[in-house]
Amino acid sequence: MKLFFFIVLIFNLTGCVVTDMDSTNYEYVSYVKTFQKRETLGHTNTLQRKNDLYNCGLSKKIVPEQWVRNYTPPGISEDEHNKQIEKIEHCMKQKGYVLLGFSKCGPLKAPTGLCN
Repeated sequence: MKLFFFIVLIFNLTGCVVTDMDSTNYEYVSYVKTFQKRETLGHTNTLQRKNDLYNCGLSKKIVPEQWVRNYTPPGISEDEHNKQIEKIEHCMKQKGYVLLGFSKCGPLKAPTGLCN
C-alpha cells in the first residue's frame, strides 16, 4: 500500500513540474505589426504602414510582413544594420506610429487586439 501512495506522489509531483509545453504559445506577430498608429491601435491602415516603412528606408526588396528586425542581411555589417533600424524606427515615430513590444501584442494564440 505504501508503494502505491509513493507512486501516486511521484506522478503528482512530476505533473507540477511540467508546465505548458506547447511551443506555439510563444509565436508572436510579425515585427511590422508592432508599428501602430497612436489614434488607431489595432486598426492601423496596413497599406499606409507599408508605404511609410518604405519611405522611412526599408528596402523595397523586403516584404514588411516577413521583416525580421534582428536579422542582419548578408553584405551589411551589424553596426550598419542597427543604424538602419534606428533610422526606420525614428522615422516611423515621427509619422505618428508607436512601437509596441511583442508582449503588448500577445502571442498568436492569444492576441491582445492591439497589433494588426
